[in-house]
This record gives sequence, structure tokens and C-alpha cells, in this order.
Amino acid sequence: MKRLPTALVAAAALLLLAGFDGCPLALDTTPPARQDAGPISPTLDVGGSNGAYWRLTYGKELVVTARSKSKVATKQVKTTTGVVSILNSNINITGFCLRADTLCPWSVLPATTRILQPAKTPWNPLLGFNRTGPLRIIKKQVGLIGVLKNDSLKVPMATSGLPAAKGDYCALVVPSGIDARVLATTGGGNKANTIQGKVSMAYASECWNLGGGSTVTPGTMVELTVDFTAKRK
Repeated sequence: MKRLPTALVAAAALLLLAGFDGCPLALDTTPPARQDAGPISPTLDVGGSNGAYWRLTYGKELVVTARSKSKVATKQVKTTTGVVSILNSNINITGFCLRADTLCPWSVLPATTRILQPAKTPWNPLLGFNRTGPLRIIKKQVGLIGVLKNDSLKVPMATSGLPAAKGDYCALVVPSGIDARVLATTGGGNKANTIQGKVSMAYASECWNLGGGSTVTPGTMVELTVDFTAKRK
């Protein structure tokens, strides 16, 4: 797959981060490049310029992944699980998700999420989101900017340029974001009616150890991932 020129990547990052307070941030992930430079219509309609509303439901299983410099460990537990022991760390999921400076994957998007899709290239959808935890620093941005290519929808949320923990919010690290597939009814044209995928939120050990009952080995990143299904209303 071709990479976007450096100048275009920088411009995309500035667009995504418009409205952030404090120091400029830069995305840790790079959106997929289009194969042609000319304008084309989006493969699937997920909202249109007037927007569409989607009703979300989440899975009952939570994947906890811990990564250190030399090891990776994964556990699948119920979303109602309180404490998970993994890679020499104790993750208090309940306590962590109740903190005001964090955001767990099932709280990123509202139960009914509005998606806008500008009627011009590159037709990147804008997803409504809950302005809380690390997303509270977004002041003016209408929605989280996604990248829709064919039936693949990706919404990167990891940022750099912020300390791992900064009092009123914790920075999100790679691979935080949404990775989903967009589906349309057979014979229904390009109007999508289902989005299925996962939401992942990852934080550095400094953030986990700020409170909520977790004890994470320094230098370890812990990621929480949950599946979701969204149906067009």
C-alpha cells in the first residue's frame, strides 16, 4: 500500500486535531492512502451531509492486553469483571473506568451516535462522541474523524505530544481507536445499515497507577477492547 506524502500526512493530522487546547498533538497512526489522487465517491454511505443516527450495542466480553518491552499477554473476561491479573500487573477495571480522567471503550460513543459524511472528497465520516476523560480536551471538533475505504472504517484516537498522565486527563496511546467493517443490505445500493467492529483504549502504566486500585508494572501499556454493533435508525 502506498503511503501519503509527508506534507499530506501533516495536513491530515492538523485537521484532526483542530480545536485541541494546549500544545499541538500529532497522531501516532497514519490513515490508509487512497490508490488514486482524483476525486471519487465514497463506496458506502454511513451518514451523508445531513447525518444519520446509529444505535449501538456492545459485546459482553472484554479483551485485556498488556504489553511490556519484551512480553505481550492477553486475557478475555466479562465486561463486569472487577480485577484482572496479567503480566505482573493487577488491573482494576471497575475502579479505572470510574475515574474522571479516563475513558473506557464502551463510553467513547453515545448509545445513539450521529455520523456525518461531508459531500466532498475525501468524504471522511465524523462520528459523534462523548466529551469526557481524555476526549474532553477536544473543544470545537464536530466529531472524531474516521477514514472510510471500501467497507473498512478506522478512527484513530492515539495521540503523542502529551504526558501519559496530566492531572485532569490521561493520554491515549497506540492502538487506541475504532476498527470496524461497514455493511449494506444486498440490493440496497450503497446505503450502509450496519457497522461492526471494536473499540480499543490503551493507556501507559503512569496513567493506570494514578488511582482506582490498579497496580501496573512501569513501562507496561494496558489496552481494553470491546466489540460493538451499530444499526442505522
